Amino acid sequence: MTRVRNMALQVIRENATGQDVTSAYVDLQSRLTNLDATSARVRDFLKDAKTTEDSLRINQQLSDLEAQMEQVKGQMHYYEGRSAYSTLNLSLTPLKPTPTATLTPTPAPAVQWNPGKPLARLPACWSNSAQVIIDGLIWLVVALGPYLLAMALLILVIRRLIKRPAAK
Repeated sequence: MTRVRNMALQVIRENATGQDVTSAYVDLQSRLTNLDATSARVRDFLKDAKTTEDSLRINQQLSDLEAQMEQVKGQMHYYEGRSAYSTLNLSLTPLKPTPTATLTPTPAPAVQWNPGKPLARLPACWSNSAQVIIDGLIWLVVALGPYLLAMALLILVIRRLIKRPAAK
């Protein structure tokens, strides 16, 4: 909560609730220790049992003690998890902006036509146009050059074949 509070611009309201389970946890530890000691004594009684009936009765008591020990361990585990995974609920409200006085906007001046501006941009336009034309010619030569060369050779071969005098 301290970290969250330090990130805030302003804390308007804070409410923290919780439940201290320290005393309950300590009580459960004591109870588990007592149950463990009692279980050890009952095991000693089981070793000294003379009849089957005594063994069954003592075994039932031992089973009840072990069930109680498991319940206590489960409650302790619950408290450990509950303290490790606490929940923090936040309600965040954005700050409302404070109103400020605004001036009456002044109208922008009317844009006037200036014939000098296009004339000033003309050299750059010519330069760009020349670049586009030269790029296009380069592309044509590279892309179509081999085809044009092949066609020119084909035309030359055909002309030579046609101009050859007929043998008599």
